[in-house]
Amino acid sequence: MFKTLNPTTYSLLCLLAGFSLLSGCLSFDNGDDDDSSVSDDDDTAAGDDDDSSVSDDDDSSVSDDDDTATGDDDDTATGDDDDSGPAVVDQDGDGVPADEDCDDNDSGSTVVAEDADCDGVLTAADSDDTLDTSTVVAEDADCDGVLTAADCDDTLDTSTVVADDADCDGVLTTADCDDSSATVYPGAAELCNGVDDDCDPATAAVGGETDVDSDSSLSCVDCDDNDVDIFPGAAEQCDGIDNDCVGGADFVSTLDDGGTEVDTDTDGSLDCADCEDTNASNFPGNSEVCDGADNDCNAGADYSATPGVGGGDDGGDELSDSDSDSVLDCADCDDNAPTNYPGNAEVCDGQDNDCTGGADFFAVANGPAGDGGSETADADNDTSLDCADCDDNDANNYPGNSEVCDGADNDCVGGADFVTVSDDGGGESHSDNDNVLDCDDCNDADAFVYPNAPELCDGVDNDCDGSVAAQSSSLTTTLSTNSGHFGNVFDLNALQSVDIVSLDINVSGSGSGTLDVYWKMGSGYSGNLGSASWTQVAGTPAGGIPFTVAGTGQPTSVILPSPISLMAGQTYSIHVLSSRTLNYRMGTTQGAVYAQDTALEITEGLGCSIAFNCAFSPRIWSGTVFYDTQGELDADTDSYLACAECNDSADTASPGLVESMFLRGGSNCGDGLDNDCDGFIDGADSGCQIVLPPVIGGGGGPLGN
Repeated sequence: MFKTLNPTTYSLLCLLAGFSLLSGCLSFDNGDDDDSSVSDDDDTAAGDDDDSSVSDDDDSSVSDDDDTATGDDDDTATGDDDDSGPAVVDQDGDGVPADEDCDDNDSGSTVVAEDADCDGVLTAADSDDTLDTSTVVAEDADCDGVLTAADCDDTLDTSTVVADDADCDGVLTTADCDDSSATVYPGAAELCNGVDDDCDPATAAVGGETDVDSDSSLSCVDCDDNDVDIFPGAAEQCDGIDNDCVGGADFVSTLDDGGTEVDTDTDGSLDCADCEDTNASNFPGNSEVCDGADNDCNAGADYSATPGVGGGDDGGDELSDSDSDSVLDCADCDDNAPTNYPGNAEVCDGQDNDCTGGADFFAVANGPAGDGGSETADADNDTSLDCADCDDNDANNYPGNSEVCDGADNDCVGGADFVTVSDDGGGESHSDNDNVLDCDDCNDADAFVYPNAPELCDGVDNDCDGSVAAQSSSLTTTLSTNSGHFGNVFDLNALQSVDIVSLDINVSGSGSGTLDVYWKMGSGYSGNLGSASWTQVAGTPAGGIPFTVAGTGQPTSVILPSPISLMAGQTYSIHVLSSRTLNYRMGTTQGAVYAQDTALEITEGLGCSIAFNCAFSPRIWSGTVFYDTQGELDADTDSYLACAECNDSADTASPGLVESMFLRGGSNCGDGLDNDCDGFIDGADSGCQIVLPPVIGGGGGPLGN
């Protein structure tokens, strides 16, 4: 086609086809020989054939055609234009033979060797050098006849055109449900994206492409489209649920003892939330109890007991064991006593040892605690609880007390088991049946010998006082009175020989007075009370023995100027007369023993208005008799004990002797002694009296010295 077009027309066609003159269309304004262009042959410019340039044909250069050099056309070399080979046709004189020139009428046309379809576009730039209407490679890379700008894929000669396939997805606009998205077209794979990828509303991705829970995650990827907190990308939480829809419930905690979303101890709390995964008693929300553990998984073991709650509990927390009894303070009813805690055995100590509602130990009768009892009482106030005390009614018997000789189990150990080594020894038994324990008895084989026994005149320590020698003692009737006058008569039964040395009398008021004291052998309650049968205490001053009144209700002392000697086994009567009223007490039976000890007995007697006139009966003398026992010795070695004879300083006076004028060795009626201890001396003794027969005309009578 280029062979029939003039240069101007050809150039215009090139421009209309979108080719630049430099991109394959030939230029015709400088390729001819009628101007001064440097590329033609009508001037002197170098590069053309009208000068002597070495590159053209009008000189002798070896590279052109006007010399004899081989390789050009002015010699005889074969293959050029000046030899004798076949005739070369080159109508346009462009130096290209017609059979090699695309247009031998146009000196500027392309060469067949470089433009096979002779369309003016060199092979290298031609998308199809066999077709003179093909596009240029620079503007149609895949040479499919659609320029790059209009081609959806200029690397693929079968791609669609942009004008008909806006999203270049291979589906024309008229068949594409969304020609703005290359991933949306009929036949596309339906994806989980909320888009109708295959242009078929009836199909959807597996699982659907809705968002029921409005969590911005489609049902096809949301593992729970009914829970707004569960979707891909959500933060995994400790709730036993696959919150992020990846790998199941796989939350892992690093707190406490760690853990995942399982419940190892089946306490209803996941390990990732549980502060102790292997203990079903400890989990969030549990009630805190007193066990030293964090039961509610909140701030540690923080249970605190309220004082007064739980059997008298004194309060406390679950982190302390103040008394080191292995029980926490919050469970211990007494945090300061290691013997009191839950589970301990209750004992008899007055305390709540087992923490179950107070001190409730109770001992049974006839057990180790004797008569039994509780630990809240001390019936006898001996500081020993009844449950431990073997005798709740005797303050002398309790655990820890010293055992004494009283017939009782004083120390509550092993019964009455006191044993003495004193005297003849012995324990708390009655070997001689004298009602005195052997441990108290100085002679366990003699029923007449025991403490406070009547001292007999037998040379034996009957009263266990450690002595048979003379001793001072006293015997009181009463100081309580309800009557009174100037005198009294009272009998004394001498159980031992004694010497009366003084009296205490009962006188009211104050000041002073005198007292006369008379005595006689035998009872003074009957017969003649005349003064002739009474003997006044020797040495009594005229007017009586003086005294000073001690005060009403107080004993007034009167010391006798000489003792009144009483012989054991005899009865004596005492008559007292006072210048002041003597207080005494009305009795019940005259002659009845009112007071006694081991040496004397005082009986109920008479009240006297004046001397030897005693008609008030019975009356009890009010006062005290002070006496000295004569002892159970035999100072005169007459085989009679002092207590059994009237004079232990002379072996010629004893109950076994005779007082008489007619003795083998002579009369003893003048020795001044009561030789036979009958209470009469010398002439007063019947043995010293001779009774003659009556004389006729006269009377008889005793003779004596």
